[in-house]
Amino acid sequence: MNQPVSISVEGDVGVVSVNSPPVNALGAAVRAGLAQAFDALLTDGNVRAIVLICDGRTFFAGADISEFGKPPQSPTLHEVMRLIENAAKPVVAAIHGSALGGGLETALVCHYRIAVPSARLGLPEVHLGLLPGGGGTQRLPRVIGVEAALDLMVSGRSIAAQEARELGLLDQLASENRLREDAVAFARGVAAAGKPLTRIRDRDGPITQARARLGLFDDFRRRHAAVMRGFRAPDHIVRAVEAAITLPFEEGMAREWELFRQLEDSSESAAQRYLFFSEREAARLPGISADTPVIPLRVATIVGKGECAQWADILHRAGLKATCFESWAAVLANGQDSLAASDIIAECRSIPEPLTDAILQRLDAVRSPQSLLVPADIGALDEMGSAYPATLTQLSLPADPLSRLMEISPGTNASPTTLASILGLARKAGRVAVICRSGHGLVSDRLIRAQEQAITMLRVDGAPEAALVEALDLFGFVRAEEAVPTGRSMEELETLIAPMMAMMANEGARMLDESVVLRASDIDMVAVLAIGWPAYRGGPMFWADRTGLSTVVEKLHQMEQRHGPAFAPATGLTRLAESGGRFAHN
Repeated sequence: MNQPVSISVEGDVGVVSVNSPPVNALGAAVRAGLAQAFDALLTDGNVRAIVLICDGRTFFAGADISEFGKPPQSPTLHEVMRLIENAAKPVVAAIHGSALGGGLETALVCHYRIAVPSARLGLPEVHLGLLPGGGGTQRLPRVIGVEAALDLMVSGRSIAAQEARELGLLDQLASENRLREDAVAFARGVAAAGKPLTRIRDRDGPITQARARLGLFDDFRRRHAAVMRGFRAPDHIVRAVEAAITLPFEEGMAREWELFRQLEDSSESAAQRYLFFSEREAARLPGISADTPVIPLRVATIVGKGECAQWADILHRAGLKATCFESWAAVLANGQDSLAASDIIAECRSIPEPLTDAILQRLDAVRSPQSLLVPADIGALDEMGSAYPATLTQLSLPADPLSRLMEISPGTNASPTTLASILGLARKAGRVAVICRSGHGLVSDRLIRAQEQAITMLRVDGAPEAALVEALDLFGFVRAEEAVPTGRSMEELETLIAPMMAMMANEGARMLDESVVLRASDIDMVAVLAIGWPAYRGGPMFWADRTGLSTVVEKLHQMEQRHGPAFAPATGLTRLAESGGRFAHN
């Protein structure tokens, strides 16, 4: 087995190279290799400076999150970071691709940082319900200032190398194709200059300035109250940065780790990490691999008014040029050149005359046989059976144009190439694709109906409207109505709307029984991205697992007794509850 870390020497500069595909995550083997490599180069009398660089497509893209929640393996990331930071020789981080999370934190313990212009840097742990736990909350404010650091960490956004250079996060930009050469030359120049090493932990300028403005933390919380609502991680990040201002460095590090462990053990972080993996799992389909051929998508025709702008934006983000027509009649009369040139022909939901067999036959006379056909409702074409084109599949967009979801319902004869092409389109457009079986309704629509049915039932049972609004608001659903405190406890409010969550989980179980979706986590992705289920609650299937499936089944039986068979627990849900199983593996 190849070692993930190697060393080489170029004159008086040692180079530590990491090769641990796909993203050079800072797992146990990489950490051990780094410790050995730095020990060797730091004791080599011929080496005056060290460059840390990664092979492959990226610098360290972060910690190995599969290790979260497990006993730490030595050397820990903190131990490796101390070794690098305390090095008596200058260490230069050479960055390409993405330096994210633990990757950027590792770069911050190096004495200098150089990156190619295409590199991106950030601390996105907030999206996992965590804070940067490798010193990021203590070092980043010392480099770029407190407010800029808070903005980066609470938003979780990544920044381009040029912006990082302007903020002072990078010492130099390298030529795009000469990172190693430029980094070695930079390190050699630093060593020749013989200047004393300045470590970020010892920089006090931005910290001293912030101490005179301690009110900036409360101001930040007020300005970002809406996006921080319900999430624990953003406030913990603010607390950790407060510690950087008010405590000595080592005490601030200890406070950061204490806050990190609180988040790591929280249900909110468990939910967000689950969604992180669920999003990646959603793109994996049986029979589709990196080797599956795809159709090059460059030109599109959009038919209908309703979602034309939304469709055009998606296609533009994916690199396509789009032309819009109001109806099939208009495109067949005046858009035959557009149809002939198009790689994808998409239909809006509100079109007055949806795609039919007759229209399809006229399209076939003009369009390329390889072009993807995307009707708004594939159900209208179900009766065609084996006559379905292999390039036909339905794409559905949520009502919220800001949602990242795209529900895909493949046609009966949709080919692997069609599916791979559509998944590629979604990925390039920044969308999360969820596959759902055609003819059984959209996942989002079915979840919404279950939610509305449950709320109607609660009203019939006498639940006060004000209490319902408060309970939904407390749970994290965004509501048009403003919640007014009713004096009920949090436990009372959660109990009040538990039937609603149970109904949504039950509808998800029915969709699994019907093979509408491939996995339970796909349902949770739809719930979070399309209908406003809060990310820090994980989704209805995650909620059911956490609540206990036996408890959910019992609640559904109670509802069934009062309101009829529509509330009966799904077969698969009952079976899992009886066997002690969980949706997390389905």
